[in-house]
Amino acid sequence: MRLVAEFDELFKGSVTDEHAIEGQLRIRSPTTLTSEFLGGIYGRFLQLHGGVNLDVALVDRSVNPLEEGFDVAIGALQVSYPSVIDVPMCRYPVVLCCGASYLDNRAAPQHPTDLVDFDCLTSGLFSSSWVFESPGGPMSVEVHTRVHVSEARVQRDMARRGLGITVLPLYLAAEDIRSGRLVALLGDYPLQSHWLKALVPRMKMNRPLVREFVAFLKHQLAVPPWALQEQLAAPAAAARVVSAHGQ
Repeated sequence: MRLVAEFDELFKGSVTDEHAIEGQLRIRSPTTLTSEFLGGIYGRFLQLHGGVNLDVALVDRSVNPLEEGFDVAIGALQVSYPSVIDVPMCRYPVVLCCGASYLDNRAAPQHPTDLVDFDCLTSGLFSSSWVFESPGGPMSVEVHTRVHVSEARVQRDMARRGLGITVLPLYLAAEDIRSGRLVALLGDYPLQSHWLKALVPRMKMNRPLVREFVAFLKHQLAVPPWALQEQLAAPAAAARVVSAHGQ
């Protein structure tokens, strides 16, 4: 598969202007993030380059772009592949939270290891192994999955209904945290940091279109569109984190 992909890139390079920003770009992009933010960025790129066509696949799982024929794969999973370049874009803040009603008849977890006794809602970004920062270093906890769902907005709806504890992108949980519909948890044990990144097959970085798109995306995300939401949510999240007494 890699040999075929390499031949395809060589063929493209032989029939196009080596400096032209034109042609088709195949992108793997996460569903919710693309619907909320990235779709607009992709649209602005097309407005600047009339000779470009985009094929955007909304896929909520880890993808090796080299093996699956993508020019660029966007995601926040902490995974790398051989012969694929990771280009960091920006921080991708997440928050541990649950619906307020979930804590009506139980004490909130006070330590990451307490999570083994709670129902949890997992996702493609956070499966059943959650990693927290602690004074002693990273701490991994295997949680009990009551619901596994790939689409973050469905995951948020499950949390709102009080079905368990989950990890959500902060931009998606911010308004619910401000309103009290969701409650942030374990403020003293933040989840391991995540970065949004572009995964690009090494050989495809030679294409002017790919280089230009990655540079444009990085520039657009220098100040992420969800940064304002993060700033607004931080005080509310801190105020609503359940205290050590579960109040």
